[in-house]
Amino acid sequence: MVLSQDRFRESIANYRSYSSCVVAGRFLLQTKCISCLLEYFGVFVAELLEMNQDRIDKVMQFSLAVSRCVHEEDWKLRELGPIHLIKYVYLADLAYAREHGETYTGTKWIFNHFGPWAAEVHDRIEPAMAKINAYSKKIDSKYGDDFTRWGIKSYEEADEVYRQNREGLPMDVCFDVERVVKEFGNATSDLLNYVYLTEPMQCAAPKETLVFHVAEQKAEYVLEQQQKQRQQQQQKTQSKEQAPKKMIEERSEQKTNVKQREGLRPKAIKKRKNRLEKARASFAEKARERVRLRKERLQRQIAPRYDEVFEEGTRKLDELAGPPLEESQGTLEFSESIWKSPARKNIDDGY
Repeated sequence: MVLSQDRFRESIANYRSYSSCVVAGRFLLQTKCISCLLEYFGVFVAELLEMNQDRIDKVMQFSLAVSRCVHEEDWKLRELGPIHLIKYVYLADLAYAREHGETYTGTKWIFNHFGPWAAEVHDRIEPAMAKINAYSKKIDSKYGDDFTRWGIKSYEEADEVYRQNREGLPMDVCFDVERVVKEFGNATSDLLNYVYLTEPMQCAAPKETLVFHVAEQKAEYVLEQQQKQRQQQQQKTQSKEQAPKKMIEERSEQKTNVKQREGLRPKAIKKRKNRLEKARASFAEKARERVRLRKERLQRQIAPRYDEVFEEGTRKLDELAGPPLEESQGTLEFSESIWKSPARKNIDDGY
């Protein structure tokens, strides 16, 4: 369906000047205008939310199924908690953004205390687990708060969930989620450390919304570096292939020159051979002498001397270091600018 400027202005029920500025890109659409446009095209916000919720559910179900199938031998690693499921949905969005420049679920992630957080993803845990008949387990914590673990009872059920959701998920999402679930499982500390070092987290401060275009920039940068490395490797390979040809040509030229010299100056050629033989013998003798001296140095062990000179030197070094630090207690405060400092990023990452 084609939407002209007049129809666009009618659909958002607004002034001509405002619609012109929106079309020109000078103004952003208000939420009310977006709802009017969706209604004009026969698309409702509830349908869009349902689509995103379905994607969130599939990623969580896929993650739990992978965890159950991979950790068949160890039942402790089969179950995942809410924090693990949420982080795996975030990593699915990150993997999708590296290829497409936008997230897979359309979730608005924020930098929270335990990394990326989205309330709508947390609210989808129980409905998503109920769809695949996953069981929940309440576990007492030494810190006073109970926490939940979700799991799938049998390997056959997990394999069925795995196959169904893999067909409905993009290949890059499946590959990356399966990789990180195999690597971290329900190891909370390792998973959080991995998540904190991802590109959107390194470019944000607490309570800020995470941006995913940096992930696409890094992926493009890494691709460029890989192409440069391949080109350099190809150049090295070509030079290695050409080297034997050059050597053959040089040797043929040397043989020709030798033949010419033999025909012209046989006595000079004989003297030259004698000098070369003497030089080789002298070089071999020097090499043997260096090896002998090196073995002697390795076998010789010099014991350290703790005498007055040593004590005087350590005393001088202590004086240069200044007085010893006194033990104290207090609060160490950092500037808020540290979150955006280059120290949190790897310069070689290109973002």
